[in-house]
Amino acid sequence: MFKNSTPDDGPVIVADGLTKRYGHATVVDGLSFQIRPGRVTGFLGPNGAGKTQTIKMILGLVRPSAGTATIEGVPLSAHRDPARVVGCVLDGGAFSPGRRARRALRITARVAGVPFSRVDQLIDLVGLGEDADRKVGDYSLGMRQRLALAQGLLADPAVLIADEPANGLDPAGISWMRELLRELAARGMTILLSSHLLSEAERLVDDVIVIASGRLITHGSLHDLRASGRREVLVDAADRATLAAELRAHGMTVTANGSGPIRVSGEAARVGEVTAQAGIPLLKLEQTEEGLEELFLKLTDRQSEVQR
Repeated sequence: MFKNSTPDDGPVIVADGLTKRYGHATVVDGLSFQIRPGRVTGFLGPNGAGKTQTIKMILGLVRPSAGTATIEGVPLSAHRDPARVVGCVLDGGAFSPGRRARRALRITARVAGVPFSRVDQLIDLVGLGEDADRKVGDYSLGMRQRLALAQGLLADPAVLIADEPANGLDPAGISWMRELLRELAARGMTILLSSHLLSEAERLVDDVIVIASGRLITHGSLHDLRASGRREVLVDAADRATLAAELRAHGMTVTANGSGPIRVSGEAARVGEVTAQAGIPLLKLEQTEEGLEELFLKLTDRQSEVQR
């Protein structure tokens, strides 16, 4: 159903100094980043951070006050067939509520030069086969999101850009969308999605772009972002005092609250080695690390402190 492509090493989407001002208010401030093919990039930030405005500038729906946004080297408007370059999922598709879903997709297909058979394939793919002839106004929010995704994929684009695509989906729907987007990325599609569901984004994305107050906070692989976070070991023994003393004697930073496992900065393997050599039987040894949500809050809080 979807074409396979072999991603190269060059970026597909490039933002260079992207800025948007409305009067004296700057909502996007000098954003620069690159998005590589065959990967899912999470675009993260608090409400009002400028994510939607940035996406609209990439799509050519909003004119930048400064800077540029290009897709495959040129602005989207410069492509002869933009629908085959970028599919987008914005605002639930903004369908007319009185129009039936299948009809709405066929109108889009006709404009994009896509055969109606593709409409039927995508309706089945997104799980709307039994409801395709219902009016969009009768759809739930989750169903409209599925319909918007079908619309974004109609022309089998090289790039998919989605603003909160899981909004309104139940847990089964979120899992389904995660698997579909991973499959599309594996076939070479470049995917940029914004999301406030950080726990879900952590399970889906390869790379992250984090912004706050319109400014870039960090940009890179999720793996590298996790590696920059705090790593701790939860360790416990019947004699916690002896355990804590032994770990401190080996230069480890130990936090003990007296009522639960001891927290130790570092790696579980090293803690296990030290306790084994000391002959201390352990009741618990668990490696922990900051998740995306904790890292996100830390990064955005730091930006808020800088602005104060």
